[in-house]
Parts: sequence; C-alpha cells; structure tokens
Amino acid sequence: MVSSNSTPFYPNSTLADLPTYQYQVDASTLGEVVSNEFQQDPKLPGVIIKQGEDAIGVISRRKFLEQMSQPYSLELYMRRPIRILLEVMASETLKLSHDCQIDQAVRKALNRSRDLVYEPIVVI
Repeated sequence: MVSSNSTPFYPNSTLADLPTYQYQVDASTLGEVVSNEFQQDPKLPGVIIKQGEDAIGVISRRKFLEQMSQPYSLELYMRRPIRILLEVMASETLKLSHDCQIDQAVRKALNRSRDLVYEPIVVI
C-alpha cells in the first residue's frame, strides 16, 4: 500500500510529507507469503517485520531476492517464519521519526555503509 500526499515539498518538509509503503508482517509469517507479495507488487521496496507492536527489522526486496537466489535458500526460508531470514541477514535498520526533515533523513541514509545506502528506511 502506498499513502500519498499531494503536498508540495519545501525546505522544511518532513518524512510525513513523502509517500510511504506500509507492508508489514508478523515475525511468524512464512517466507513464501512475503515472496508472493513481492511478486504481486513490483514497486514494493521491502517488508517491515514486527514482533507484537515492535518493528524488529526490515528486509528489502533487493536483499530478499539476493538471498533467495543462493543455493538451497528457497528450501530453507520459504516454509519457515520470516524472522529466521531476518536473523540470518542481520542488517541494521534505519528508523527515523515522521517529523524528521527530508534533508536530514537523506544525510543519515547516505551516511550508512555502502551496502545499506539503498535499503529502506522505517518511518515511525
């Protein structure tokens, strides 16, 4: 799902002014459910993994597909909880407040390590 606001952007615009994706699943959701969602929505950048009310991590489409292309990954992760894949990938998630200004968010995102620069950001 995409929420989109038709608000113009200004120097003090925040992350709340940007369109966002809301796809999230419980940590016990099977990997094949996430895979099906990625196949159905090619624009979906990733999935937020939740344990109760807490976001425990994010798996981007790119990282998910990279991992699934490895030998035996389909057999290992498709019929198991997505939490297991998240633990194996062990990637740091950038979480920013909805009232963070866009320019600050860009700086924080680009200051991540090279392999994380294009990973999704969780807006709280």
